[in-house]
Amino acid sequence: MTDHLVAPQAEVLAHLVARASPAAVLIPSNSAGKEIAARLAVTTGSGLITDAVDMQAGEGGSVSTTQSVFAGSSAVQATVTKGTPIVTVKPNWPLRRRPPVRPPTRRSSRPSPTPPRARR
Repeated sequence: MTDHLVAPQAEVLAHLVARASPAAVLIPSNSAGKEIAARLAVTTGSGLITDAVDMQAGEGGSVSTTQSVFAGSSAVQATVTKGTPIVTVKPNWPLRRRPPVRPPTRRSSRPSPTPPRARR
């Protein structure tokens, strides 16, 4: 997307949005992508979300996104409420980061064995 001028790309995407009525438009979250997304949102009268790290289908066909904020120390949820959601997606971000699952631990009624004493 970065080999061409930004304005024509936003114009082409606006025509495609008008013609196809997509559920959302995803654009890479780099400097050119954010400018294209902003122009597209203004042209189509749609909401814009930048730097999304996760997306889910929301209620009534909407799109719910998660954004990483404060250097990844916190996450926020956002939903576009007007028009076609225009979303820039953070590159190289694994979607749906989840903590590793630990197997359940068993509890025993027996006392734990006393560890052997260290030799001197």
